[in-house]
Amino acid sequence: MSIGRKRGPILETARLRGQPMGDRHLADLQLIFGDPEVTRTLGGLRTAEQIQKIFERFDSHWVKHDFGPWFFVNACGEFVGYAGVIETRVDDRAGIELLYALTANQWNRSFGSEMAESVVEQAFGPLGIEELLCFTLTTNRASQRVMEKAGFRYLRNITHATLPHVLYAQSAAQWRSRSRSE
Repeated sequence: MSIGRKRGPILETARLRGQPMGDRHLADLQLIFGDPEVTRTLGGLRTAEQIQKIFERFDSHWVKHDFGPWFFVNACGEFVGYAGVIETRVDDRAGIELLYALTANQWNRSFGSEMAESVVEQAFGPLGIEELLCFTLTTNRASQRVMEKAGFRYLRNITHATLPHVLYAQSAAQWRSRSRSE
């Protein structure tokens, strides 16, 4: 599969640059989903075949919707992680999910928040999405802090993939109100 189709914009933050998904990002997904420390909160290690399926899912989402995950690098060009928005189902309800993951060596540097906030701005701005959902394991406080910093509010506990999760949400109206007050 060759990805050469038109993609979304480059996302720039104070310290990071996010590019829409391309062929070279399969190796980046392998860094994330092949790391036992990282995948402890992402449903476990994935095989090469499973990582390929994730890559294809993200790619088909870009093709169908003109949005999906962006892959972020730091000023040195080192892969930090990905963040984006994709369709999801939570409690049999369709929605758009903010998702993000970082390589373990990039943890505790606020990169998750930086990536999430830039994607949220893109989602509620140019993409015109009206609501975003975000969820993580109940034990993943680092991810919950990212959600909260990005303006998400806790809704309730849920079961996702047979595991206990917390569900957060944010509307475009909440984001606009928050943006004006900062």
